[in-house]
Amino acid sequence: MTEYINLGHMSPVPPPSPGQQVYYLPHHAVFREESPTSKIRVVFNASQQSTTGISLNDLLHVGPKLVLDIVDVVTRFREFLFVFTADVRQMFRNIEILPKERDLLRILWRPHPELPIQDFRMNTVTYGTASAPFLANRVIRTISEVNKAQYPLASDILANRTYVDDCHGGGSSIESALEARSQMIDSLSSAKFELRKWASNHPDLLKGLPTDHLLPLNESVDFRIDDEKSLKILGLSWNPTSDSFHFAVSPIPEIRTKRELASQIGRVFDPLGWIMPVAVKARTIQRAVCLAGYDWDDVISAELQAEWTLLAKDFPKLQSLSIPRHVTSSSENDWLIGFADASEQAYAAVLYHVNCSFSPPSVRLIISRARIAPIKIESVPRLELLGAELLGKVFQKIRPLFPHIPVERQLALSDSTIALSWLTAEPAPVWKVFVGNRVAKTLENVPKDCWRHVRTDENPADLASRGALPSQLAHSEQWWSGPTWFSLPPDSWPVKRIRPDIEDQVVAQERRLKSPDPCVTLVQSSIDQFECTFSNYSKLRRTVAWSLRFIHNSSNPANKRSGPLTAKELQESELRLVRRAQQQYLSSLIFDVKLPKPKNRITKSLGLFIDSDNTLRVGGRLSNSTLSFQSQHPALLPQEAHLTRLIISSAHDQLLHVGPRTTLAWLRQRFWIVNGRNVVQRLLASCTKCYSIKPTPFQPEMGHLPSGRTSSIYPFNQTGIDYAGPFDVSITGHRGSRVFPIYLAVFVCFATKAIHLEPVMDLSTDGLLQALERFVSRRGTPAVIWTDNGRNFVGAANLLRPLREAFDNPSHRRSLVDHTSGRGIDWKFIPPRAPHFGGLWEAAVKSAKRLLRVTLRGHTPSYQTFSTLIVRVEAILNSRPLAADLSSPNELRVITPGHFLVQRPLTALPEPSEDVRHSFIASWRFVQQSSKTFWKRWQREYLLEQQQRLKWNTPARPARVGQVVLIQEDNSSPLQWPLGVITELIPGVDKKNRVAVVKTSNGNKTRPLVRLCPFPDPPLGVALAGEDVQPSAEVV
Repeated sequence: MTEYINLGHMSPVPPPSPGQQVYYLPHHAVFREESPTSKIRVVFNASQQSTTGISLNDLLHVGPKLVLDIVDVVTRFREFLFVFTADVRQMFRNIEILPKERDLLRILWRPHPELPIQDFRMNTVTYGTASAPFLANRVIRTISEVNKAQYPLASDILANRTYVDDCHGGGSSIESALEARSQMIDSLSSAKFELRKWASNHPDLLKGLPTDHLLPLNESVDFRIDDEKSLKILGLSWNPTSDSFHFAVSPIPEIRTKRELASQIGRVFDPLGWIMPVAVKARTIQRAVCLAGYDWDDVISAELQAEWTLLAKDFPKLQSLSIPRHVTSSSENDWLIGFADASEQAYAAVLYHVNCSFSPPSVRLIISRARIAPIKIESVPRLELLGAELLGKVFQKIRPLFPHIPVERQLALSDSTIALSWLTAEPAPVWKVFVGNRVAKTLENVPKDCWRHVRTDENPADLASRGALPSQLAHSEQWWSGPTWFSLPPDSWPVKRIRPDIEDQVVAQERRLKSPDPCVTLVQSSIDQFECTFSNYSKLRRTVAWSLRFIHNSSNPANKRSGPLTAKELQESELRLVRRAQQQYLSSLIFDVKLPKPKNRITKSLGLFIDSDNTLRVGGRLSNSTLSFQSQHPALLPQEAHLTRLIISSAHDQLLHVGPRTTLAWLRQRFWIVNGRNVVQRLLASCTKCYSIKPTPFQPEMGHLPSGRTSSIYPFNQTGIDYAGPFDVSITGHRGSRVFPIYLAVFVCFATKAIHLEPVMDLSTDGLLQALERFVSRRGTPAVIWTDNGRNFVGAANLLRPLREAFDNPSHRRSLVDHTSGRGIDWKFIPPRAPHFGGLWEAAVKSAKRLLRVTLRGHTPSYQTFSTLIVRVEAILNSRPLAADLSSPNELRVITPGHFLVQRPLTALPEPSEDVRHSFIASWRFVQQSSKTFWKRWQREYLLEQQQRLKWNTPARPARVGQVVLIQEDNSSPLQWPLGVITELIPGVDKKNRVAVVKTSNGNKTRPLVRLCPFPDPPLGVALAGEDVQPSAEVV
């Protein structure tokens, strides 16, 4: 703690004043008993709740994860021939916290027990706060980005080869490695960081470094972070002298309980799976403990304890392992070879790098992964397919680290001909869900052409799938160097493609049948096949009732039923359908109810029972109520059944499309639906009639700013034009003077938001062109002019109709384009019905109209007064700050649009002039310098503030061609909006769709997506043939 004070990382402060917001961090010392010489570390606990019941970590944002994957870091460490490693000294404590936030990092401490306790506060990032890892890694990331041009090698190391505070670099030669070392030192020194614990596989890379900055001689580089070193029994380290990896093993205590076993297994640190066979052996013991049903603190059997003891005593054999670090590579002779295998205990994948430029080839184990077989017993071919899927994920993970190896030199090998038949069948049949999903995922990562067959005795993954003791693994040449045929040329490798045997009995078992066996004489139907042919519950119930009457009349000719269906017959058909659904979906609950002591939670909570009609009903607690038997004990309905959806839809229609709560309450008079509230809400959300009352339009993500708004160019180079008004103006302003309407043309600069206002007597083409002429004469000729499409002026008010007609008139638009194109102006129109595409000028119109209305307050001014007033409004709007930073009293001047027009705000007081003579050249340079200053401030203070998407920042459901939509129309209810079908989507510059062409009964229309309301998709139905579902034989 004294070091904290001496280095300025902690400062004494007086006790807090009343009302001051502070937070005190609990702290304690941590030291390693097995290493008495290690420094004492201080641990701060920001998760301790204060007197408010809230901790500091509860209020802090954790931030995104910026720590690199340890697999990527270690694999990249094997790239260069000459390497070095270093540690950023006190990385967290060298990052300062804002002074105003330091009172939230207070501690209580005294250097001696006899001294009074004193208040201190931390000045730097403190480990133990939720945001500390993000802040530290974000600073390192920023140093990498800022210094990328000056220190490219260091930038790559910080961005791709740094794990927390440990970094590594190197090169193919001593010179390149020294250059990388020099850049690292200089880059981090620019941010006041220092590198310590230097280590290298070549002594020349350590020359010139202070001795106390080097890693002690004969000490290895530990890849674990500090917090893990005291927790792990086995960790990965690098020995610079031998340039190899090895495993450090800590003493392993004996275990007695399931908790102790899980703790010891979790302390093995093997990020790349190099000792995966040993890990599988340990996890197999853990699985046996779990299957035996032991609780966490139960003493496990002596046999299982002995099995773990045998494994634990063998762990020291791993210390003899020496794994070469450097992976030699060449651009034309490198291969990535992966193996997959499975056993009843586990399935595994292992990947090797093979460089055939040498004789014998250089082989390096890159990574291995394994998974314990699921508790639900699966066939070995299915487990082999899981192993192939795992190998595909390994390829996807490692492939980007070897970008020079094309897919043609990547092989995926398995010894299972059945799994390979599933993967390489061409054309592929429709597999059942289990096989189909995993085949699709595997082929996404590894194409069919890469899969080959290998013999079982030549498959290194076999060792990982079965598990091995450390002594067995240490002497397994096949695991560390691959099969012996790696020494042969690639053309001679004994791997081959197989011819998929689709007719094989095991392979064919996973094919999905298109139809039931026609030889079966009973009426067979898969789940819901009969019910799914109906979309109306009333028709379904009546159809079943007529069928039941036919069966009754056929078996009882003397007592035939006739006439319309009775209520009893309809009720009987309903119960028959309910029992059918319960047998199909709730068979496990029916079995559970029949047990003396039910185990299922839903059976206990609802008090389920089977009535005299074999219907599963809810027991509940309402037996003493006056409700009917159906209401006291409603029949249980499965949430997945198509019958359930039909019953809900029927109730919704009968109740005139009321909400979910009322619909559910009405249904519970007869039925109890599993997860009923969510099921009813989800189904009613897809009701098209309810949706038509309150439709929701598409909401695409806000697009990128156009180039005209992000470029430093003269004002009004790209201009938007809109109309405001009409305003009533008199000729003279006297009583009785004739009053006539006048409009306001609003010109907005895209880059600076400067505004120019021009009065327009009418909405004719000539009126707009004259206003444009006055604007061009005073502001210069723009390159591009944007205006609304005429459809944006549709409204019920008669005063707005001329605006719409003016812009919607083809001759008017053609005249504008012809007039301006001759002067080099490109006139563009936004899509119809899309005023938000012109939000810049819409905001300007709103601001101008507000100032005019507040000033006039219903008064009718003269034309002369109105002209003066709009010029004054223009000056005020051009004096608005674009961005203000008032955090410092010395920065009170803000940048405004006026700075780009007249070098200062238009409403600012005149500055005192000095009678000093300047040359024309000096004045010109002053103006140029001022202009550059304004544009720099514009980029720094205004443009960067436009980065955020304050709204429309959550991408909604995407539009698609063929989708049925409602087209929003102004001044009409949603029930009157026309229907249309999307026939074309028009993407923007960022490849995202925001405009669509919609086909209607009146022709095609172009509309923005925000004016289109898509109908909800129908609820997902139940597949006719699911995974491993056998047809159920039933006589209807």
